[in-house]
Amino acid sequence: MSDNKTEDVNTKEFDVVGPNTAPSAEEEDIKIYEPKEKDAAVDDRHTRILDFEQHKARRKGTEAASAVVEGQLTFDGMEDDATDASDERSVEEQLQDARREKVENFRLIENEGLRLAGEEEEGASQPFAPAEGDVLEDYNSYAETAAVRDELAYRRRGARIGLLVGGFLEFLLLCLMLVSQSSDAGSEPFFFLGANLLLLIGVMLTSHRVIADGFGAILRLRPVADTVTAVGAFAAAIHTVLQFLTPVDVANGQVTLYCAVAGFSLLLAQCGRVYRLTRITQNFRMVSHKGEKYAAMYVSEGKGRDLLGRYLPAVGEPSIAYVKKSGFLTRFMEYSYDDEGTESLFCWFAPVAVAAALLTAVAHALFGGEAANWWSAIGVFTAAVCAAAPAFAVAGANLPLCRVSRALLRRGAMLIGWKAVEAFKNTDALLVDASEVFPSENILLHGIKTFSGARIDEAILDAAAVSIASGGPLAGVFLRVIENRTNMLQEVDTLLYEQDMGLSGWVGGRRVLVGNRRLLENHGVDVPSRDYEMRYTKDGRQLVYLSTGGDLCAMFVVSYTADPGVEEALHRLTAAGITLLVRTCDPNVTSECVREVFHIDEDMVRILDTAAGRVRDSLVSEEEERAEAVLACNGRLEGLGFALSFCRRLRGRIRGAGVLQMVAGGISLLALAASVAVGQMLPPLFMIVNALVWAVITALSAGFLLEK
Repeated sequence: MSDNKTEDVNTKEFDVVGPNTAPSAEEEDIKIYEPKEKDAAVDDRHTRILDFEQHKARRKGTEAASAVVEGQLTFDGMEDDATDASDERSVEEQLQDARREKVENFRLIENEGLRLAGEEEEGASQPFAPAEGDVLEDYNSYAETAAVRDELAYRRRGARIGLLVGGFLEFLLLCLMLVSQSSDAGSEPFFFLGANLLLLIGVMLTSHRVIADGFGAILRLRPVADTVTAVGAFAAAIHTVLQFLTPVDVANGQVTLYCAVAGFSLLLAQCGRVYRLTRITQNFRMVSHKGEKYAAMYVSEGKGRDLLGRYLPAVGEPSIAYVKKSGFLTRFMEYSYDDEGTESLFCWFAPVAVAAALLTAVAHALFGGEAANWWSAIGVFTAAVCAAAPAFAVAGANLPLCRVSRALLRRGAMLIGWKAVEAFKNTDALLVDASEVFPSENILLHGIKTFSGARIDEAILDAAAVSIASGGPLAGVFLRVIENRTNMLQEVDTLLYEQDMGLSGWVGGRRVLVGNRRLLENHGVDVPSRDYEMRYTKDGRQLVYLSTGGDLCAMFVVSYTADPGVEEALHRLTAAGITLLVRTCDPNVTSECVREVFHIDEDMVRILDTAAGRVRDSLVSEEEERAEAVLACNGRLEGLGFALSFCRRLRGRIRGAGVLQMVAGGISLLALAASVAVGQMLPPLFMIVNALVWAVITALSAGFLLEK
């Protein structure tokens, strides 16, 4: 410990900690860190990840809904203990054997004809050589990290390539559509029809998962947004095939093809798949990280929740979230693919839209006049179902989730998707420790004033022993002062926190008090006058007294500053109506202090009493071996606060995107029906522009204007 010679009225003045330093340019945006060594290679080439897009309905029907759990991730001090060079080979061999055994014991399910999302065509290069008929159910162990990471990268790459190739084919379809409007476009009707059909089939192949999901949902009796898009694509293809029977009408320009419209809808639907896979791949980096993790969950019913609920307004049963250390986050893939937020909307819209398109076609055949017949009704049905397709619905739901996930990862947090939004949309309060509100780097020790001839080094050691044993916000300050050499500290016995006053304990057979003037007065220790205190408490500084053996030994001058990230997170939490319940053993951390430092509403901060603080301690005392991957953070309030506040707004954004797409489909269908009623058909180019405009509106409302 350095001895600073500068003195002012017996006060040792020194700088202990400065403001937060800016991150270096080399730091990644995502606040997670890669392990120093890569995982040992595991022979997992014969395992596959379950196709959750098709298989999730089966899981929902066979598994009971589990309690919602959120996660908090702490990556500080995550480095593995060093291993002697002589033991390195044997340790590696043991790790290999253990992981191989886990892979062999993975629970496999029989393949029922389902393949991965983004299946490979025959002969295409694959990242793995799957065992025949077997798929891996979920991400259940760190041993699967390499396999899952590679598979997710493969899926995302395949979706992006499919979008690019499909976009090029759609461009060719648009060119054919424009050429068909020229006078000699029908001179080669078979070539014209064949080119449109082949290009549409090409777009359908690049978006084959959209087609599979759409029709698969019909088989599960739960239609989705992609169902209408898939029906429209097949209707356009069948309509084009049927026109080979009437080449003269095609040559005379009496037939309108909708291949370009159907292809454009498929591209919009494919965008949703790209956004979803991007979000999942980003989140997997945090979930698969080997290090300390924390799961967040709600306080369950019982005395603890009733006791904490007294700090909240009377709103019925309160939903109070807190974080707990967890060894592994489970059900990552299942929850990542959960799109229940939009699926529930389109479960009824999809059949209604297809039925309305069919009704429009029937009405045209029956009441359309002399030129109308059942043959032309096929074209009307194709146009109607393409117009009604909510093609951008999946993208509209996943776009805000993707943007929020990227923003949260930069702040050290993860939001799994709709599951987290639905779980935490009604959070009333967040239970935290004062050290999370005021990280140690944001507490400044400005100086120490000694009394009664006490030695400054002994005063620091006594105060450090009590503060570090309590684990409060001041613990980090004293740890830095003693340079983390806790072996210098004596053991603390009978440590108590006296509400709103401070800490008392026995160190080396002497009673040591660390707290405010009320604590010392309560124990009969003389303290300086108020006027004397005013000399040191200007500019928002606070005083912490130290008494040893009944004598006043020292006075520490400290100040509490706001971390910019934590401050913004608290503003977002309070704006979302989430109250902060703070457990503290630092008497300086009060509602008034938090309000003044962070400039938030004092009513949104509640300091827990000793009994409520013990409830919080009991909740987080034991590590959860496995917890569900719903919401996670790196142990700082910044990421957790942002994630909870986003959940409040995301639900409306996601549901709003679905509603917008339904409105777009309904209006477009009505417009087409009106045009058919007057003997006209909406031009395909108009339908494409209309779909694009609605997609832009949905994107702006759902994601691009979402504050980060």
